[in-house]
Amino acid sequence: MLRKHPIIQLPIFITASAVYIILKYITSPFIYVFKRMGFTFKNLSIWDASINRAILPLTERADMTEKLDVKTRLRKGDRLPSLRIHFSDESSGDLQDFKGAPLLMVFVRGSWCSYSRLHLSDLLSRQEDFEKAGIRLLAITSYEDQDWWHSHGINIPMCIDKEGEIFDRFGLRVETWMEFAWGRTVPHESAFLFDSKGVLVARDVRKVSSILPGQKFLGSARWLEIAHKYV
Repeated sequence: MLRKHPIIQLPIFITASAVYIILKYITSPFIYVFKRMGFTFKNLSIWDASINRAILPLTERADMTEKLDVKTRLRKGDRLPSLRIHFSDESSGDLQDFKGAPLLMVFVRGSWCSYSRLHLSDLLSRQEDFEKAGIRLLAITSYEDQDWWHSHGINIPMCIDKEGEIFDRFGLRVETWMEFAWGRTVPHESAFLFDSKGVLVARDVRKVSSILPGQKFLGSARWLEIAHKYV
């Protein structure tokens, strides 16, 4: 599983990422304009993801307080919607298939995001506890980078939402000119807990900064506490 970078390494990663972020902000307006003109820059997002994985510092950490930075379309008491989903192993199904047992759905930006990497790693560290409680885990991402996740020990079932349809249904989609320029379809980093009847009982939704290190996510220990209370 993935771990935070030790303090001694942080100056190197922070310096490298700061330089790259500055370069992106300088070039992004030009990329945006050219894409509006019809240019595709086919491999831009792949190239960007590779650099982010190499230089972004792993500094994020778990907390115990639920947050709702974004007003979502699904609220407590709403039911799990019926949506066609496609898994990283090329199988498919419907979200309704997950009814019958509690489900924790985790929306992640991608393997290029240090927040997403530590978020999923934290959940995986308590995977056995989730299994004992009968809670299923499901990650939702638009990026087909399952091979990278698996190579780093992250084996949480993953749904690939290429067009962001699930993001839209939950009201989580991030739509900025920067995301358009770099060809990214991303959600606000968040998680939703449904009970065995498919009723939403808890949610945590956070806006993630692309430049600030040390951000927080709701930890697996807190999710287990919430689950024991509601499901």
